Amino acid sequence: MSGKYSPIDRESLSFSTKIAYGVSDLGVTLPLSSIAFFLLYFYTDVIHFSPMLAGTALLIAKAWDALSDPLMGQVSDRTESRWGRRRPYLLFAALPYAFLFILIWTPQPTSDTTLNYLFVISLFILFFTASTVVTVPYNALLPELALLPHERTKLTAYRQPFAVIGWVAGSALVLPLVAALGGGRRGYILMAGIFGAVALVVFLITASRVRERADFSRKGSVSIAQSFLLTFKNRPFWWFIAAYSLVSLGYTILSGVLIFYAKYWLLNEGLFTVMMGIVMGFLLLSIPLWVWVSGKIGKKEAFLIGIVVLILSAAAIFFLPPTGGAFLFVLMGFAGIGTGAYFLFPYSILPEIIDSDELTSGTRREGAYFGIAFLIFKISIALAPFITGTVLAHIGYIPDVPQTQQTLLGIRLLVGAFPSAFFVLGFIFLWIFPLNKRNCEQIVQKLSVIRNP
Repeated sequence: MSGKYSPIDRESLSFSTKIAYGVSDLGVTLPLSSIAFFLLYFYTDVIHFSPMLAGTALLIAKAWDALSDPLMGQVSDRTESRWGRRRPYLLFAALPYAFLFILIWTPQPTSDTTLNYLFVISLFILFFTASTVVTVPYNALLPELALLPHERTKLTAYRQPFAVIGWVAGSALVLPLVAALGGGRRGYILMAGIFGAVALVVFLITASRVRERADFSRKGSVSIAQSFLLTFKNRPFWWFIAAYSLVSLGYTILSGVLIFYAKYWLLNEGLFTVMMGIVMGFLLLSIPLWVWVSGKIGKKEAFLIGIVVLILSAAAIFFLPPTGGAFLFVLMGFAGIGTGAYFLFPYSILPEIIDSDELTSGTRREGAYFGIAFLIFKISIALAPFITGTVLAHIGYIPDVPQTQQTLLGIRLLVGAFPSAFFVLGFIFLWIFPLNKRNCEQIVQKLSVIRNP
Protein backbone atom coordinates (compact mmCIF):
# COMPACT_ATOMS: atom_id res chain seq x y z
CA MET A 1 0.00 0.00 0.00
CA SER A 2 1.44 3.37 -0.91
CA GLY A 3 0.96 6.54 1.03
CA LYS A 4 2.60 9.80 1.96
CA TYR A 5 3.51 10.90 5.43
CA SER A 6 1.30 13.63 6.77
CA PRO A 7 2.74 16.98 7.82
CA ILE A 8 2.69 15.91 11.46
CA ASP A 9 4.61 12.74 10.55
CA ARG A 10 7.23 14.85 8.78
CA GLU A 11 7.70 17.18 11.72
CA SER A 12 10.99 16.95 13.53
CA LEU A 13 10.92 17.62 17.24
CA SER A 14 12.68 20.78 18.34
CA PHE A 15 16.07 20.49 19.97
CA SER A 16 14.69 21.87 23.24
CA THR A 17 11.91 19.26 23.30
CA LYS A 18 14.39 16.45 22.68
CA ILE A 19 16.62 17.68 25.48
CA ALA A 20 13.67 18.25 27.84
CA TYR A 21 12.48 14.70 27.21
CA GLY A 22 15.90 13.08 27.30
CA VAL A 23 17.09 14.71 30.52
CA SER A 24 14.76 12.56 32.64
CA ASP A 25 16.70 9.46 31.67
CA LEU A 26 19.22 10.79 34.18
CA GLY A 27 16.49 10.55 36.81
CA VAL A 28 15.89 6.91 35.84
CA THR A 29 19.45 5.65 35.42
CA LEU A 30 21.18 7.53 38.24
CA PRO A 31 19.23 5.82 41.05
CA LEU A 32 18.75 2.49 39.28
CA SER A 33 22.39 2.09 38.23
CA SER A 34 23.62 2.75 41.75
CA ILE A 35 21.16 0.10 42.92
CA ALA A 36 22.27 -2.36 40.23
CA PHE A 37 25.97 -1.90 40.94
CA PHE A 38 26.13 -1.23 44.66
CA LEU A 39 22.99 -2.02 46.63
CA LEU A 40 23.82 -5.71 47.11
CA TYR A 41 27.41 -4.76 47.91
CA PHE A 42 26.21 -2.09 50.37
CA TYR A 43 23.97 -4.52 52.21
CA THR A 44 26.58 -7.30 52.37
CA ASP A 45 29.88 -5.46 52.83
CA VAL A 46 28.84 -2.20 54.52
CA ILE A 47 25.92 -3.06 56.82
CA HIS A 48 26.64 -6.83 56.80
CA PHE A 49 23.37 -8.36 55.70
CA SER A 50 23.44 -12.00 54.58
CA PRO A 51 23.95 -12.19 50.77
CA MET A 52 21.05 -14.62 50.55
CA LEU A 53 18.69 -12.37 52.53
CA ALA A 54 19.68 -9.22 50.65
CA GLY A 55 19.31 -10.92 47.28
CA THR A 56 15.95 -12.43 48.25
CA ALA A 57 14.65 -9.08 49.53
CA LEU A 58 15.50 -7.47 46.20
CA LEU A 59 13.84 -10.33 44.33
CA ILE A 60 10.57 -9.96 46.26
CA ALA A 61 10.49 -6.18 45.92
CA LYS A 62 11.29 -6.23 42.21
CA ALA A 63 8.67 -8.91 41.63
CA TRP A 64 6.11 -6.59 43.21
CA ASP A 65 7.50 -3.72 41.16
CA ALA A 66 7.11 -5.73 37.98
CA LEU A 67 3.50 -6.66 38.75
CA SER A 68 2.59 -3.02 39.24
CA ASP A 69 3.93 -1.94 35.84
CA PRO A 70 1.08 -3.23 33.63
CA LEU A 71 -1.49 -1.66 35.93
CA MET A 72 0.35 1.66 35.88
CA GLY A 73 0.53 1.51 32.10
CA GLN A 74 -3.21 0.96 31.85
CA VAL A 75 -3.90 3.73 34.36
CA SER A 76 -1.80 6.24 32.44
CA ASP A 77 -3.43 5.25 29.11
CA ARG A 78 -6.84 6.01 30.58
CA THR A 79 -5.89 9.11 32.57
CA GLU A 80 -7.71 12.32 31.64
CA SER A 81 -6.39 15.58 33.04
CA ARG A 82 -5.48 19.08 31.98
CA TRP A 83 -1.84 17.96 32.01
CA GLY A 84 -2.43 14.95 29.74
CA ARG A 85 -2.09 11.21 30.31
CA ARG A 86 1.58 10.97 31.36
CA ARG A 87 2.73 14.33 32.74
CA PRO A 88 0.70 14.27 36.00
CA TYR A 89 2.74 11.33 37.22
CA LEU A 90 6.01 13.09 36.48
CA LEU A 91 4.76 16.16 38.32
CA PHE A 92 3.40 14.53 41.45
CA ALA A 93 5.31 11.24 41.91
CA ALA A 94 8.85 12.57 41.41
CA LEU A 95 9.20 13.72 45.03
CA PRO A 96 8.15 10.39 46.64
CA TYR A 97 10.45 8.59 44.18
CA ALA A 98 13.45 10.71 45.21
CA PHE A 99 12.68 10.50 48.94
CA LEU A 100 12.23 6.72 48.96
CA PHE A 101 15.46 6.25 47.01
CA ILE A 102 17.30 7.94 49.87
CA LEU A 103 15.54 5.77 52.46
CA ILE A 104 16.68 2.45 50.96
CA TRP A 105 20.28 3.42 51.80
CA THR A 106 19.52 4.23 55.44
CA PRO A 107 18.77 0.91 57.24
CA GLN A 108 20.45 0.39 60.61
CA PRO A 109 20.45 -3.39 61.25
CA THR A 110 19.35 -4.59 64.68
CA SER A 111 19.82 -7.92 66.40
CA ASP A 112 16.37 -9.04 65.18
CA THR A 113 17.04 -10.61 61.77
CA THR A 114 13.35 -11.04 60.94
CA LEU A 115 12.59 -7.39 61.71
CA ASN A 116 15.54 -6.27 59.59
CA TYR A 117 14.38 -8.41 56.70
CA LEU A 118 10.77 -7.19 56.81
CA PHE A 119 11.84 -3.55 57.12
CA VAL A 120 14.17 -3.77 54.13
CA ILE A 121 11.57 -5.54 51.97
CA SER A 122 9.04 -2.84 52.84
CA LEU A 123 11.47 -0.09 51.88
CA PHE A 124 12.30 -1.79 48.59
CA ILE A 125 8.62 -2.29 47.73
CA LEU A 126 7.76 1.35 48.40
CA PHE A 127 10.67 2.64 46.35
CA PHE A 128 10.04 0.42 43.34
CA THR A 129 6.33 1.29 43.40
CA ALA A 130 7.22 4.98 43.21
CA SER A 131 9.68 4.16 40.42
CA THR A 132 6.89 2.48 38.44
CA VAL A 133 4.54 5.45 38.83
CA VAL A 134 7.18 7.76 37.34
CA THR A 135 9.06 5.68 34.78
CA VAL A 136 6.21 3.90 32.98
CA PRO A 137 4.45 7.15 31.94
CA TYR A 138 7.82 8.71 31.08
CA ASN A 139 8.74 5.92 28.69
CA ALA A 140 5.23 5.82 27.23
CA LEU A 141 5.73 9.41 26.06
CA LEU A 142 8.37 8.44 23.47
CA PRO A 143 6.15 6.79 20.81
CA GLU A 144 3.77 9.73 20.69
CA LEU A 145 6.48 12.39 20.58
CA ALA A 146 8.26 10.90 17.55
CA LEU A 147 6.20 9.12 14.89
CA LEU A 148 8.75 7.95 12.30
CA PRO A 149 10.95 4.91 13.02
CA HIS A 150 14.29 6.65 12.54
CA GLU A 151 13.08 9.76 14.39
CA ARG A 152 12.40 7.52 17.37
CA THR A 153 15.94 6.20 17.19
CA LYS A 154 17.19 9.79 17.15
CA LEU A 155 14.98 10.79 20.10
CA THR A 156 16.19 7.74 22.00
CA ALA A 157 19.74 8.81 21.15
CA TYR A 158 19.08 12.15 22.87
CA ARG A 159 18.35 10.20 26.03
CA GLN A 160 21.65 8.38 25.89
CA PRO A 161 24.03 11.16 27.02
CA PHE A 162 21.88 11.59 30.12
CA ALA A 163 21.65 7.83 30.57
CA VAL A 164 25.44 7.61 30.29
CA ILE A 165 25.89 10.37 32.87
CA GLY A 166 23.52 8.45 35.13
CA TRP A 167 25.30 5.16 34.63
CA VAL A 168 28.76 6.69 35.05
CA ALA A 169 27.74 8.53 38.21
CA GLY A 170 25.82 5.49 39.46
CA SER A 171 28.70 3.11 38.81
CA ALA A 172 32.16 4.58 38.31
CA LEU A 173 31.71 7.65 40.53
CA VAL A 174 29.84 6.14 43.48
CA LEU A 175 32.86 4.86 45.39
CA PRO A 176 34.90 8.08 45.03
CA LEU A 177 31.82 10.13 45.94
CA VAL A 178 31.06 7.97 48.99
CA ALA A 179 34.69 8.29 50.12
CA ALA A 180 34.64 12.07 49.63
CA LEU A 181 31.46 12.29 51.71
CA GLY A 182 33.00 10.49 54.65
CA GLY A 183 32.76 6.82 53.64
CA GLY A 184 30.76 4.03 55.27
CA ARG A 185 27.03 4.33 55.86
CA ARG A 186 27.18 8.12 56.07
CA GLY A 187 28.86 8.38 52.68
CA TYR A 188 26.23 6.18 51.02
CA ILE A 189 23.35 8.11 52.61
CA LEU A 190 24.72 11.46 51.43
CA MET A 191 25.35 10.00 47.97
CA ALA A 192 21.70 8.89 47.85
CA GLY A 193 20.59 12.38 48.89
CA ILE A 194 22.46 13.98 46.00
CA PHE A 195 21.20 11.42 43.45
CA GLY A 196 17.62 11.72 44.71
CA ALA A 197 17.66 15.51 44.39
CA VAL A 198 18.96 15.31 40.83
CA ALA A 199 16.22 12.81 39.90
CA LEU A 200 13.53 15.11 41.30
CA VAL A 201 14.77 18.14 39.33
CA VAL A 202 15.05 16.43 35.94
CA PHE A 203 11.60 14.84 36.09
CA LEU A 204 10.09 18.23 36.86
CA ILE A 205 11.94 19.68 33.84
CA THR A 206 10.36 17.09 31.54
CA ALA A 207 6.91 17.57 33.07
CA SER A 208 7.06 21.32 32.59
CA ARG A 209 8.53 21.41 29.07
CA VAL A 210 7.10 18.45 27.13
CA ARG A 211 3.57 18.40 25.72
CA GLU A 212 1.51 15.37 24.74
CA ARG A 213 -0.54 14.76 21.57
CA ALA A 214 -4.23 15.27 22.30
CA ASP A 215 -5.28 13.09 19.35
CA PHE A 216 -3.48 10.07 20.84
CA SER A 217 -5.30 10.50 24.13
CA ARG A 218 -8.55 9.74 22.32
CA LYS A 219 -7.24 6.36 21.12
CA GLY A 220 -6.82 4.57 24.43
CA SER A 221 -10.41 4.06 25.52
CA VAL A 222 -10.63 0.25 25.51
CA SER A 223 -11.24 -1.49 28.82
CA ILE A 224 -8.33 -2.71 30.91
CA ALA A 225 -9.29 -6.36 30.31
CA GLN A 226 -9.56 -5.83 26.55
CA SER A 227 -6.28 -3.95 26.50
CA PHE A 228 -4.50 -6.83 28.24
CA LEU A 229 -6.02 -9.30 25.79
CA LEU A 230 -4.96 -7.29 22.74
CA THR A 231 -1.43 -6.96 24.08
CA PHE A 232 -1.02 -10.63 24.88
CA LYS A 233 -2.13 -11.56 21.36
CA ASN A 234 0.67 -9.54 19.78
CA ARG A 235 3.23 -12.22 18.86
CA PRO A 236 6.06 -9.88 17.73
CA PHE A 237 5.82 -8.21 21.14
CA TRP A 238 6.60 -11.47 22.91
CA TRP A 239 9.54 -12.38 20.69
CA PHE A 240 11.04 -9.00 21.38
CA ILE A 241 10.37 -9.00 25.11
CA ALA A 242 11.92 -12.46 25.45
CA ALA A 243 15.05 -11.20 23.69
CA TYR A 244 15.32 -7.99 25.68
CA SER A 245 14.65 -9.66 29.03
CA LEU A 246 17.31 -12.32 28.51
CA VAL A 247 19.91 -9.78 27.43
CA SER A 248 18.98 -7.59 30.41
CA LEU A 249 19.28 -10.50 32.82
CA GLY A 250 22.77 -11.24 31.55
CA TYR A 251 23.80 -7.60 31.63
CA THR A 252 22.45 -7.06 35.16
CA ILE A 253 24.29 -10.09 36.50
CA LEU A 254 27.51 -8.87 34.90
CA SER A 255 26.99 -5.35 36.28
CA GLY A 256 26.32 -6.52 39.83
CA VAL A 257 29.31 -8.87 39.97
CA LEU A 258 31.87 -6.61 38.34
CA ILE A 259 32.86 -4.92 41.60
CA PHE A 260 33.42 -8.32 43.23
CA TYR A 261 35.48 -9.32 40.19
CA ALA A 262 37.66 -6.19 40.47
CA LYS A 263 38.09 -6.49 44.24
CA TYR A 264 38.83 -10.21 44.53
CA TRP A 265 40.08 -11.42 41.10
CA LEU A 266 41.94 -8.33 39.89
CA LEU A 267 42.82 -7.47 43.51
CA ASN A 268 42.16 -3.78 42.94
CA GLU A 269 38.72 -2.46 43.91
CA GLY A 270 39.66 0.92 42.45
CA LEU A 271 39.87 -0.63 38.96
CA PHE A 272 36.09 -0.89 38.98
CA THR A 273 35.80 2.87 38.64
CA VAL A 274 38.26 2.93 35.73
CA MET A 275 36.57 -0.01 34.01
CA MET A 276 33.11 1.52 34.20
CA GLY A 277 34.44 4.89 33.07
CA ILE A 278 35.81 3.25 29.92
CA VAL A 279 32.58 1.32 29.28
CA MET A 280 30.43 4.42 29.61
CA GLY A 281 32.80 6.55 27.56
CA PHE A 282 32.71 4.12 24.65
CA LEU A 283 28.94 3.73 25.09
CA LEU A 284 28.49 7.44 24.52
CA LEU A 285 30.92 7.50 21.58
CA SER A 286 29.15 4.55 19.96
CA ILE A 287 25.65 6.09 19.92
CA PRO A 288 26.10 8.06 16.66
CA LEU A 289 27.57 4.91 15.09
CA TRP A 290 24.58 2.79 16.12
CA VAL A 291 22.12 5.45 14.90
CA TRP A 292 23.89 5.44 11.53
CA VAL A 293 24.02 1.63 11.34
CA SER A 294 20.32 1.29 12.21
CA GLY A 295 19.44 3.83 9.53
CA LYS A 296 21.27 1.70 6.97
CA ILE A 297 20.27 -1.85 7.93
CA GLY A 298 17.47 -1.49 10.52
CA LYS A 299 17.16 -1.47 14.30
CA LYS A 300 16.72 -5.22 14.68
CA GLU A 301 19.83 -6.04 12.67
CA ALA A 302 21.90 -3.39 14.46
CA PHE A 303 20.78 -4.70 17.86
CA LEU A 304 21.78 -8.23 16.82
CA ILE A 305 25.28 -6.98 16.07
CA GLY A 306 25.39 -5.26 19.47
CA ILE A 307 24.41 -8.48 21.25
CA VAL A 308 27.26 -10.32 19.50
CA VAL A 309 29.65 -7.70 20.84
CA LEU A 310 28.31 -8.29 24.37
CA ILE A 311 28.67 -12.06 24.00
CA LEU A 312 32.31 -11.74 22.98
CA SER A 313 33.02 -9.22 25.75
CA ALA A 314 31.53 -11.34 28.53
CA ALA A 315 33.24 -14.50 27.28
CA ALA A 316 36.62 -12.74 27.16
CA ILE A 317 36.38 -11.34 30.69
CA PHE A 318 36.17 -14.88 32.09
CA PHE A 319 39.62 -15.67 30.68
CA LEU A 320 41.22 -12.41 31.78
CA PRO A 321 44.26 -13.07 34.06
CA PRO A 322 44.41 -11.45 37.52
CA THR A 323 47.00 -8.98 36.26
CA GLY A 324 44.49 -7.61 33.74
CA GLY A 325 46.95 -5.51 31.77
CA ALA A 326 46.25 -3.37 28.73
CA PHE A 327 43.80 -5.94 27.33
CA LEU A 328 41.46 -5.18 30.26
CA PHE A 329 40.99 -1.62 29.02
CA VAL A 330 40.60 -2.70 25.38
CA LEU A 331 37.98 -5.22 26.49
CA MET A 332 36.07 -2.59 28.48
CA GLY A 333 35.99 -0.31 25.43
CA PHE A 334 34.65 -3.16 23.30
CA ALA A 335 32.01 -3.91 25.95
CA GLY A 336 31.05 -0.22 25.95
CA ILE A 337 30.26 -0.38 22.23
CA GLY A 338 27.94 -3.36 22.81
CA THR A 339 26.38 -1.56 25.77
CA GLY A 340 25.56 1.34 23.45
CA ALA A 341 23.34 -0.93 21.36
CA TYR A 342 21.74 -2.38 24.50
CA PHE A 343 20.90 1.12 25.76
CA LEU A 344 19.67 2.50 22.43
CA PHE A 345 17.55 -0.04 20.60
CA PRO A 346 14.99 -1.58 22.97
CA TYR A 347 13.22 1.73 23.65
CA SER A 348 13.39 2.52 19.94
CA ILE A 349 12.04 -0.86 18.77
CA LEU A 350 9.07 -1.14 21.15
CA PRO A 351 7.24 1.84 19.54
CA GLU A 352 7.25 -0.04 16.22
CA ILE A 353 5.37 -2.87 17.93
CA ILE A 354 2.88 -0.31 19.28
CA ASP A 355 2.39 1.06 15.74
CA SER A 356 1.74 -2.45 14.46
CA ASP A 357 -0.90 -2.89 17.15
CA GLU A 358 -2.57 0.42 16.26
CA LEU A 359 -2.83 -0.74 12.67
CA THR A 360 -4.83 -3.82 13.72
CA SER A 361 -6.70 -2.57 16.81
CA GLY A 362 -7.17 1.15 16.12
CA THR A 363 -6.00 2.06 19.65
CA ARG A 364 -2.92 3.80 21.04
CA ARG A 365 -1.86 1.96 24.20
CA GLU A 366 1.74 2.99 24.84
CA GLY A 367 1.29 2.64 28.60
CA ALA A 368 -0.09 -0.88 28.30
CA TYR A 369 2.82 -2.05 26.19
CA PHE A 370 5.51 -0.38 28.24
CA GLY A 371 3.85 -1.59 31.44
CA ILE A 372 3.74 -5.24 30.37
CA ALA A 373 7.22 -4.94 28.85
CA PHE A 374 8.53 -3.68 32.17
CA LEU A 375 6.71 -6.51 33.97
CA ILE A 376 8.61 -9.17 32.04
CA PHE A 377 11.82 -7.14 31.96
CA LYS A 378 11.83 -6.50 35.71
CA ILE A 379 11.03 -10.09 36.57
CA SER A 380 14.08 -11.10 34.55
CA ILE A 381 16.44 -8.56 36.12
CA ALA A 382 15.01 -9.26 39.58
CA LEU A 383 16.48 -12.71 39.17
CA ALA A 384 19.95 -11.19 38.78
CA PRO A 385 20.67 -10.26 42.44
CA PHE A 386 18.91 -13.45 43.56
CA ILE A 387 21.10 -15.57 41.26
CA THR A 388 24.20 -13.62 42.28
CA GLY A 389 23.48 -13.74 46.00
CA THR A 390 22.60 -17.45 45.87
CA VAL A 391 25.73 -18.36 43.91
CA LEU A 392 27.96 -16.27 46.20
CA ALA A 393 26.48 -18.00 49.24
CA HIS A 394 27.02 -21.47 47.75
CA ILE A 395 30.60 -20.89 46.57
CA GLY A 396 31.73 -19.88 50.05
CA TYR A 397 31.97 -16.12 49.57
CA ILE A 398 32.97 -14.26 52.75
CA PRO A 399 33.13 -10.44 52.60
CA ASP A 400 36.43 -8.60 53.01
CA VAL A 401 38.73 -11.62 53.12
CA PRO A 402 40.88 -13.31 50.44
CA GLN A 403 38.68 -15.74 48.52
CA THR A 404 39.33 -19.42 47.85
CA GLN A 405 40.02 -20.69 44.33
CA GLN A 406 36.51 -22.18 44.24
CA THR A 407 34.98 -18.81 45.15
CA LEU A 408 37.11 -16.98 42.58
CA LEU A 409 36.01 -19.43 39.88
CA GLY A 410 32.39 -18.80 40.85
CA ILE A 411 32.86 -15.03 40.60
CA ARG A 412 34.46 -15.41 37.15
CA LEU A 413 31.58 -17.62 36.00
CA LEU A 414 29.08 -15.04 37.25
CA VAL A 415 30.80 -12.21 35.38
CA GLY A 416 31.57 -14.17 32.19
CA ALA A 417 29.84 -17.47 31.50
CA PHE A 418 26.42 -16.68 32.97
CA PRO A 419 25.94 -13.39 31.05
CA SER A 420 27.25 -14.94 27.81
CA ALA A 421 24.66 -17.71 28.00
CA PHE A 422 21.79 -15.26 28.48
CA PHE A 423 23.09 -13.03 25.67
CA VAL A 424 23.10 -16.00 23.28
CA LEU A 425 19.50 -16.87 24.17
CA GLY A 426 18.48 -13.24 23.68
CA PHE A 427 20.15 -13.20 20.26
CA ILE A 428 18.11 -16.23 19.19
CA PHE A 429 14.78 -14.67 20.16
CA LEU A 430 15.64 -11.35 18.50
CA TRP A 431 16.60 -13.21 15.32
CA ILE A 432 13.05 -14.63 15.22
CA PHE A 433 11.46 -11.18 15.84
CA PRO A 434 9.66 -10.35 12.54
CA LEU A 435 9.60 -6.52 12.38
CA ASN A 436 12.54 -5.42 10.24
CA LYS A 437 13.27 -2.03 8.66
CA ARG A 438 11.01 -2.56 5.63
CA ASN A 439 8.05 -3.80 7.72
CA CYS A 440 8.23 -0.80 10.04
CA GLU A 441 8.33 1.71 7.18
CA GLN A 442 5.26 0.09 5.58
CA ILE A 443 3.36 0.23 8.88
CA VAL A 444 4.11 3.94 9.31
CA GLN A 445 2.93 4.66 5.75
CA LYS A 446 -0.34 2.82 6.32
CA LEU A 447 -0.95 4.61 9.62
CA SER A 448 -0.28 7.95 7.96
CA VAL A 449 -3.03 7.28 5.42
CA ILE A 450 -5.46 6.13 8.12
CA ARG A 451 -4.81 9.16 10.35
CA ASN A 452 -5.10 11.58 7.43
CA PRO A 453 -7.75 10.20 5.02
